[in-house]
Amino acid sequence: MTAPRLAAVACLVLLFSLLTSAIGVYDSRQGALTLEGNSLYSSSAVTLSATPADARSRLAERHESGRVFIDVADGGRVRLLTTIGTPSRPFPLHSGRQPTADDDEVALVGSAVPVLSRSVGSVYLDDGREYPVIGRLGLEADSLVADQVLLLDRQRSDAQAAVPMVVDSDGARRLFLDEMRRGTAMAVDPSTNRRTNVDFVSPILIVFGTSLALFGFAVTGALAGAGYRARAGVARLAGATRPRALLGGAVRLSLVLAPFVALGACTQVVATGDAVGPDLAAVLGAQIVLAVAGFTAAADRSHPLGNR
Repeated sequence: MTAPRLAAVACLVLLFSLLTSAIGVYDSRQGALTLEGNSLYSSSAVTLSATPADARSRLAERHESGRVFIDVADGGRVRLLTTIGTPSRPFPLHSGRQPTADDDEVALVGSAVPVLSRSVGSVYLDDGREYPVIGRLGLEADSLVADQVLLLDRQRSDAQAAVPMVVDSDGARRLFLDEMRRGTAMAVDPSTNRRTNVDFVSPILIVFGTSLALFGFAVTGALAGAGYRARAGVARLAGATRPRALLGGAVRLSLVLAPFVALGACTQVVATGDAVGPDLAAVLGAQIVLAVAGFTAAADRSHPLGNR
């Protein structure tokens, strides 16, 4: 492969890696804004009357990650939170960390919520009990959830009888479909999530952008393969099998791709604060697979030497 072609391949890989990163950052921020606009509930949340233990067991039976919210004061301003597994949408936070299923007797609060200073940090006082603050709600300090409080208190949650609660998971509506048909459960009011850019434009933009980036990797691989075609043909004349003639070039292309793909992933992780999840890992893997597939097709296709 000539130096100009190699430079072109590197530039294209960088471009499409950054495009993938930009789409991921947009998706993460849009999801966070959606949670902010709907009292930290996603579009799949349902409200029903049940005990926290029953809600947790229903989610656990289906291996669903999610959250259970119970109002305890001020018309929903203060809520008990139970986290099951690792929910797909992290809370919007401008400082601190995300809650985990192992957290207990801690709090997430907005910037407008009064807290006390202690040697271990800020604490929220509720009913005479101090809850260490592990995170501040909202992408910015001045947000729609600035006055919200989430308390993670396993003992207090388990002491609740059958009460109205919100169960929020990707499959919540499917999980509680029977209750929704009977009218004992209903979808949470989407509130500001009714905006057109959230319901219609954003999903199309994300799908289109991701598809464009994946297609770009395939085209970039084909461009590299076209430059390798003559060399693969010579290797075939020398007695190499078709897979062996293409293997060296495919490996070298993968080594060129890996740093740029890793750069795009790191950029997204730093910008969003989220770890590399299964969706991002699948996209990163598909990028390399499509690039190598494009390379293989172009390096082996219709070359007189390669087909002998």
